[in-house]
Amino acid sequence: MSETSPAHGHAHALPAGPALLRARGRRLTRQRELIWAALTAEPDAHLSVDQIAARVQEELPSVNASTVYRSLDVLVREGLVLRSELGSDRTFYEPAHDHRHHHVVCRGCGAVAHVHDDLFEDLQTRVDKVCGYALADEEVTLFGFCPACRE
Repeated sequence: MSETSPAHGHAHALPAGPALLRARGRRLTRQRELIWAALTAEPDAHLSVDQIAARVQEELPSVNASTVYRSLDVLVREGLVLRSELGSDRTFYEPAHDHRHHHVVCRGCGAVAHVHDDLFEDLQTRVDKVCGYALADEEVTLFGFCPACRE
């Protein structure tokens, strides 16, 4: 599956999800299928556990948030889903994309947007040169104000 985001105008290839779980010897439960469907319905969305649970419960009302948490942990460990801490104790989930990206979070309204790695191309080199640190391959979260909140 590939989606083009209007925010940055290029396609995202998503991992195979359910097929990859089976290939790795993991069970593909109905809950995991519904969680995957909730996450891939809007591949650029950043969903909380409560939002994912609500979407899953539309199809399977008996599922509770703890089941969703456990299933998300499996999907994160398998590299299919990314967990991002986006400030103020806000944890969000999204499908893992074929390339690393970072986030920018609006301090006004809480909106989240992707910032792609190419924006930081020479950051590792500059940090190493100035500080002597080799940066880890981690996501960066930036905070500011979105265009609507800047007005």
